[in-house]
Amino acid sequence: MASAEDITCDAVPKGNTNEDNLTQIIINSDAKKMPKNQHPPNTSPSVGRNALDFNPAYVPNAPRQATCKCTYVRTGVVVIITALLAVLIFVGAWFYFRNDVRDVQKPTQVVDTTYTSGHLAVNTIYITGHSAADTTYIPGHPDAATTSIPGHSAADTTYMRPGCPDADATSIPSHSAVDTTSADRTSITTEWPLGRYGLPKTDTGCPEPAGVTWRTGVRLQDTEDDNPNNQWTPGLHFDGGFWKNDMYQKFCMKTSRSEGYGNWPRGSYCIFKRNGCPSGFGIGEVFWDDKDNNFHKNKNYMRGEVPDGIYDHNTLIGYCCRNDGNANTRIRLPNRSPFYLFRYRQGCQQVAGMNVRDEYFHWDDEDDNNGNRCVGAHPYDDGDSNNHKLHYCYYY
Repeated sequence: MASAEDITCDAVPKGNTNEDNLTQIIINSDAKKMPKNQHPPNTSPSVGRNALDFNPAYVPNAPRQATCKCTYVRTGVVVIITALLAVLIFVGAWFYFRNDVRDVQKPTQVVDTTYTSGHLAVNTIYITGHSAADTTYIPGHPDAATTSIPGHSAADTTYMRPGCPDADATSIPSHSAVDTTSADRTSITTEWPLGRYGLPKTDTGCPEPAGVTWRTGVRLQDTEDDNPNNQWTPGLHFDGGFWKNDMYQKFCMKTSRSEGYGNWPRGSYCIFKRNGCPSGFGIGEVFWDDKDNNFHKNKNYMRGEVPDGIYDHNTLIGYCCRNDGNANTRIRLPNRSPFYLFRYRQGCQQVAGMNVRDEYFHWDDEDDNNGNRCVGAHPYDDGDSNNHKLHYCYYY
């Protein structure tokens, strides 16, 4: 309860009731207790009792308005930066996918080599220094990559001596014999091809099996004993057994027709003949007039599996040769171990994944009444009229 000194009794207007007087006394008492920075309630009779009272804790809103203005600016900057980043990301993605699509559309291999008369094969990729793959012959145009030798046709780039004529050259009227079409894709294989045939044996043995069984054989040829002069490439890779007056031919023969896969690819090369030739090959033979039985007995003999031929005091061996492709176009054959093919008309046939070395053996055959001969499709022979000189392509 307030003390007497805290209560100030102001003059009370006339006509007020006791209740009004008491109310005025309480208001005056509260006004004295109120802090200086607050204002007493309005006691004017014109203000209703239910009007809003003044809030003594009210603080002007000016600082908050400044803060809001700053927040609006920052938010706008963030929105603008975000929009710019989104645009950059979109543009970058558009360029990336556009370039990626262009790369996908670029051809990386031969897609369609269908031949159209009078037009080049389409989509054939040219590699400098190599013949074009699948360059099917075009009427009125010369064959590709055929080395020219004066006096010889483009097909026959290898000179064949008299006595061993350039026989059984595949020929098309008004066209050269060389077919520059690449190896038939249906015959590409990592196994040795089907059929019966043989290859010369190397100093590492027979070629890798690659789906077939190789059976070996040997032929001893007793060559001329008077001033013997057998010759060979230094470092020859024959499986041993060659001297000035004698030599061994050693064979790796495939005797099963069904073993292997596919056909031999097109090209220019020869193999040994066994019960006929595989598809695509021509047939030929080479006859050696070995040493006669004059003062020394002829020592010729054979054993094991050998090519078709005649094996008595002389030697006749059958061959299968083909010249329906470009020797510079690499063909696919098993390539995990060395092997021989015979050189035919265009130099050594190139084989994918392998190096090749041209080697030869020169036989010193019978000097008297020599009967050497070559018939049909046979390996390249650049010996003289009495002595054979065959070329072996060694792949390694």
